[in-house]
Amino acid sequence: MKKILPLALVAFLITSCSRDKGCVYPEFETEDTELNFTTQGGEHIIKFSSSVTPKVTTNVDWIVTDLTQIDNDFTLTIKPNAYNGFVTRKGKVFLTTFDKVETITVEQNGYSKTQGILILSEAGWGQVKADLAYYDFEKDELKTKLFSSVNGKAIGDVGNDIGFYGSKLYIAVSGTDIASENSYISVVDPSDYKLIKEIPMTKKDGSAEQARRMIFHEGKIYITGYSGTIAQVDTTSLNITAHATLSGNYPEGKDMLFTEGIAVHEGKLYACNSGQGEGNTISVVDIASMKETASIETPKNPVNIYTTDKGEVYFNTFMLFQPKTPSNLYQLDTKSNKIVHDFDCPAGKLAITPDYIYTGDFSWDTFEDAVVKINRKTKEVSPIEFAQSEMYMVYSFDTNPLDGSLYVGSQGDDVAIFDKDLNFVKKLKVKVPYINKVVPLFK
Repeated sequence: MKKILPLALVAFLITSCSRDKGCVYPEFETEDTELNFTTQGGEHIIKFSSSVTPKVTTNVDWIVTDLTQIDNDFTLTIKPNAYNGFVTRKGKVFLTTFDKVETITVEQNGYSKTQGILILSEAGWGQVKADLAYYDFEKDELKTKLFSSVNGKAIGDVGNDIGFYGSKLYIAVSGTDIASENSYISVVDPSDYKLIKEIPMTKKDGSAEQARRMIFHEGKIYITGYSGTIAQVDTTSLNITAHATLSGNYPEGKDMLFTEGIAVHEGKLYACNSGQGEGNTISVVDIASMKETASIETPKNPVNIYTTDKGEVYFNTFMLFQPKTPSNLYQLDTKSNKIVHDFDCPAGKLAITPDYIYTGDFSWDTFEDAVVKINRKTKEVSPIEFAQSEMYMVYSFDTNPLDGSLYVGSQGDDVAIFDKDLNFVKKLKVKVPYINKVVPLFK
C-alpha cells in the first residue's frame, strides 16, 4: 500500500515585470519539500496558485510528474515507479519560474523483509497439472495448488518459467506438443492469483509454437520457442508484437532447434539451441531489429543461460547419454563470442549471488546429486553435500537477494531452504512435482 503523506501547501507569489520597477521574481513557499514512498510507488498531489506556469523537471527517470492547470490554479502529481530494490533511492523534482527554483526531494524505500516465496511446479509432461504454491514466512503457512484453487483449473501442461514484471505475474506454459496448440503465456494478477489472459505462443507465420523460457527487458517479454523462435510480447497490450527466427543444427528427422534458455545483454538476446542434445549453438539477436546477428558455437546441448550484474554471461550444457557426457558450466565473452572459461563441474539451473554461483545436477548413472559452489572472482569450484533428508534429485536453484538464502527444488515435490551459510532451514512439500523456480516476495 502507498504511504499517505500530508498534502503540501505551496504558494507562488508572483508579480509581473514593468518598465518602471523591472522584474520582481517569484517567491516559492512550501511546508513540505520532502516526500517518502514505499516500494509500490503511489502518488502525491501538490496544489498551488500562480500567475506564471512553472517548468517541472526531475533528475531521475523513475519519477513521473504531471502538471495540470485551471486558470491560475495548478495541480502537480508526483508518481514514482514501483521499485524492486533493497536500498532507499532518492530523486528530485524541480519547479522553476524565472530564475527561482524550488526543489522537492523524493525518497523511495527499498524492500526490507522477505514476506514469502512463490513456487512454480512444472508437473509431468502431459499431465496438465502445473501449479503454484506459496509459503508465508511470518505465518509459517504453506498454500499448495494455489493457482488451481483460485481459477478452477491448473496452469497448464508444464509450467516452464515464471517472473514478475511491472504489476503482473507471467508464466510460460510449454504445452504437450506443437500439434496440441496448448502453449501460451499466462498473465496473472499477483494480488489474488486470478488469471488475466492467456497469450497463445506462436511462430512468425501465426502457427502454434511451444513456449520455453522468458526474459524481461524495457517493457517487453522475450520468450523462446522450441522450433527456433523468439517471440516479443508487449506488456501493455499483452500481445505478441514481433518474432525472431533462429538458425542452428536440427536433430535428425526433426525441424525444431529445441531452443531453451534466454538472456539479455547490451541490447542483444542470447538463446540456447539445445537440439535435444544435438544442438551446439547460441543465437545472438539484435533487439532493435529482432534479427539474428550471430551464431556462437558451443559444446552440445546448451540449455540455461544467465547474465549478471557485472555483465558476465554463463551457460550450461545438459548431460548427454550417447556418448555419455556430464553436464558442464561455461563463461562466455560477448565481445569475442568465445568461451573464456570451462568450469568442468556439474551444472543445471544457476542461483547467482554477488559472490557465488550455486548449481548442480542429478546423475542417472550413480543416482546421486552433485552440487557445487563457485567463487565468481577466483572461479574456484567447491562441492556441496546435502543430506538426502534435506534434498534429493536436485532440479532447480534460486537465491534470495535480500538475505542470501538458497532455495533448491527437486524433481519430486520438495523445496529445501538453506540460509546464506548453507545451513538447512526447512523443507516444503508442495504436492506437484518438478520444481521449476522459487521466487522470493518482499515487503
